[in-house]
Amino acid sequence: MRKIVGKGPIIAALAILAALTMAAVNPQSYGAPTNVMVSNVAEGHVLVQWVYDGAPIHRVGWTQETDLRTAQAEGDWLEAFHFSDTRRDTDYTVKHLPNGQLYWFIVGAGPERFGPVEWGNWANIVTSAVSTTGQPITEPVPVEEQGALATNRLIAVLDPPSFESMLDCEVTGSGVVNYRMSAEFMVDAGRFDGSYEPMLATEWAITPDGRTWNFKLRQGVQWHDDWGEFTARDAKHSLDYYTNPECRASYSDYFRSDPGSEVEIVNDYEVNIHIQRRPAVDFVYWFSGYRGVPISSAAQWN
Repeated sequence: MRKIVGKGPIIAALAILAALTMAAVNPQSYGAPTNVMVSNVAEGHVLVQWVYDGAPIHRVGWTQETDLRTAQAEGDWLEAFHFSDTRRDTDYTVKHLPNGQLYWFIVGAGPERFGPVEWGNWANIVTSAVSTTGQPITEPVPVEEQGALATNRLIAVLDPPSFESMLDCEVTGSGVVNYRMSAEFMVDAGRFDGSYEPMLATEWAITPDGRTWNFKLRQGVQWHDDWGEFTARDAKHSLDYYTNPECRASYSDYFRSDPGSEVEIVNDYEVNIHIQRRPAVDFVYWFSGYRGVPISSAAQWN
């Protein structure tokens, strides 16, 4: 008598194959993620969090405010977003975003990478080096639904880190929002195109060897509270203070030791800044409003 074997395993395999085929044709749907929250956790890093919904894949999207509004006006808001699919259940960190920008975030849930997802609520936040938390929003207000401009004035109350000086040695060098309305820099960064603009320095130049920067200073600038006229002594004082060993600003090491800088007063309205360790063709970027060494009064400090 011939013994028949293998029917059981074959039937089971066919059943599994059928189940997988049905799953591929009709993937399980998942509800949209809820309670999407965003927070600044480090400079340029935003932590996106949501309530776990059982989905194996979550798609996190982010975009700047200006790009979102442009895409909305063109009728396809998804075109504005950068996306990343993740297998993390409840959080994802978006890294290397520029500071001081309004970003929108959205999270979707789905069964597989690069597949369709159900989108949850929105959240937005202004990127910052300081830990802050944004708020969940149902969806961005469309451009046509925004209200009329109520005022062209912005009132802000900002607290500098000390009474003695506006220098930012207690915070990161790029955290200069609390100086913007009360202090000035040697060179400013243009708000519309990012170009370098004269501020307390009217012109600047670098020597051919890249080791000395010359700055011509604006004349006739008066300090508040009768502390006299801004001169080269104030520029030297400010950089000397920023490079002292106790200064904890994250960019102070650039001026202190790598590449290092030393101020030479040429006259009341001109200074040379000598670079110590290596040529520094990017010095103006670090010295300008991009990173920030706010200039303070030597007379007031003394």
